[in-house]
Amino acid sequence: MNTMSEIQTIIDSCIGCGICTEDCDFLSKYGAGPKELAEHFRENSYSDDPIIPYSCNLCGLCEVRCPEGLNVGKMIFEIREEMVNAGRAPLPRHTPIKEIQQFYISDEIRVTLPAPGKEKAQFLFFPGCALSAYSPDLVLQTYEHICKSLPETGIMLGCCGGPVYLLGDTGTATKIEDGIAEDFRRMGATGIITACPYCYQLLKMNRPELNPISLYTILEEIGIPAQKSAHHAPYTIHDPCSTRNERGIQESARVLLRQSGHEFIETGHSGRTTHCCGMGGMVYAANAEVGAAKTRRTIEEAKGEIVTYCATCRETIAGQKGQIVHLLDLIFNPAWKAAGQVPPKDPQIAKENLRSLKKKLVALSTKKAVQKKTPSKKKPGKIRGNLT
Repeated sequence: MNTMSEIQTIIDSCIGCGICTEDCDFLSKYGAGPKELAEHFRENSYSDDPIIPYSCNLCGLCEVRCPEGLNVGKMIFEIREEMVNAGRAPLPRHTPIKEIQQFYISDEIRVTLPAPGKEKAQFLFFPGCALSAYSPDLVLQTYEHICKSLPETGIMLGCCGGPVYLLGDTGTATKIEDGIAEDFRRMGATGIITACPYCYQLLKMNRPELNPISLYTILEEIGIPAQKSAHHAPYTIHDPCSTRNERGIQESARVLLRQSGHEFIETGHSGRTTHCCGMGGMVYAANAEVGAAKTRRTIEEAKGEIVTYCATCRETIAGQKGQIVHLLDLIFNPAWKAAGQVPPKDPQIAKENLRSLKKKLVALSTKKAVQKKTPSKKKPGKIRGNLT
């Protein structure tokens, strides 16, 4: 791999305007613009301080702000890959990330089940590890709702490999993606419905043949349960940075917010200019200070309670005492008013949530398989819209 390509591009093209630095806690911390940072990497081969390449959120806001369209994150990611390939990374402080990644893809958690009462699945609902750890009930309710309109939908529990991919360990991430693709083919699926915006982004980039579709696009298409009046002050909407260039997903989330009876307001950093929640790039493990600064930006800019459609964003912002609710809580959780005050899940509780979700889904699948043996006169459901 030739990281000099991105390094040299930034050295040659950065005009030193400082616009990106104003919005970037990573560049601000190290007192450097993109050009200075690139020159530092070229001259020192980042060996003097390996923490620096792991202090960028890889959120892409710099590219949006830059008059030349430069993306520091692309340079940083290539450097991470080179460090991994050279055996110099992941760093010792990344060990917890590698361990939790192994748990997410272990037999304790991972399972792929066909559509209820079937042997195959046209679609696979992929809730992702973060949402499953946050609320198994939301996963179950969402899946049940999808199946009412798309009865040929199975479910796949596990992780997309994002944690190790963001560390630059693309080899391990590819093996995880291979497992997802294998189960996808085994089920005869034609599309994978992702609840996590980052899962969508990663699979769209690396596995387009899986035809990833955002859950929020699906919910807009099939509709959501009838809602009662909300009676809540307008939420400040927080778009995950992984949707920065996915205007369609952002719009679907806004449609669903309105349909759920809630009003919302935009900030100067929503949509394409959204701030990262602070978790992007797995920064917290190497440089918690930079990650926390990014989280504070979002909390301080919000006018009242925040709403997001990313479980990782929800838990990260709640971890710094931000009042934040997940969009799916507003749609499916009767206790949605209290959901914004709930602290982030303790790691052990999160693990137990993942284990219990698998047990419940396997039991449900077994029950449906037994019921299938009894002939039914009910006509099969139809797939609506352009989802086929």
